[in-house]
Amino acid sequence: MRAFPCPLVMVLLYFSAAWSDRPPTTKLTGVLYGDEGGPSATGTGQIRLAVRGRIYRLDYQRPYRQVFSSNSCRYAGSIWRVEANVEGDGEGVLISARCDGDRDQPTYQAAMMVSRYLNLLGTHAYDRAYQLLSPTGKGSRSFAEFVEDAAKFDLSLYNTHEAGTCLEIAKRISASSVQIRAGVECYIRYAGRPCTPLTFDVQRKDASGHWEISAIERAPY
Repeated sequence: MRAFPCPLVMVLLYFSAAWSDRPPTTKLTGVLYGDEGGPSATGTGQIRLAVRGRIYRLDYQRPYRQVFSSNSCRYAGSIWRVEANVEGDGEGVLISARCDGDRDQPTYQAAMMVSRYLNLLGTHAYDRAYQLLSPTGKGSRSFAEFVEDAAKFDLSLYNTHEAGTCLEIAKRISASSVQIRAGVECYIRYAGRPCTPLTFDVQRKDASGHWEISAIERAPY
């Protein structure tokens, strides 16, 4: 029987132990709650995936294997089918992702409402943005007061980084009430300073499926 040199034996034992400690590969289907990776095609990041009431946090290194039917799959609320090495605490490493265009409608529609609102602010379409607020969201402010405040937002960087894909689901309260968060990856500024996270309370106002923003909370600074 051939004897292996001691250094080679040690190397083989090291990789054998490392492989045995690797979490098993798991297949998950859930709702994309957020992707904290930014626009880089080669960077690192993390997705949050909601699966039957549990949030999985999966780290990744781009590029990873992905099959998306359209760019809309990158928006929060999309249904992803993933393979990942997952630990017992719900954290792990993303291996691959597939999205065929399916969506969790409440979270997706709420995210699209906030995306539309921010896009309107970014193009200074204040009258149309104002109409997306509920009576509660408008509060006691007149339209002129709203415009004065909205003009302090700087979304020039937000609009150059796949606007809307940085939005996250903060909380799915019910099928008609969702909290959306714009995190630091959205690059939104207010009065010359970073103002994220911004948290939006979004509610469905009637059976027709129309959504409106009932509250906006800006991070203190």
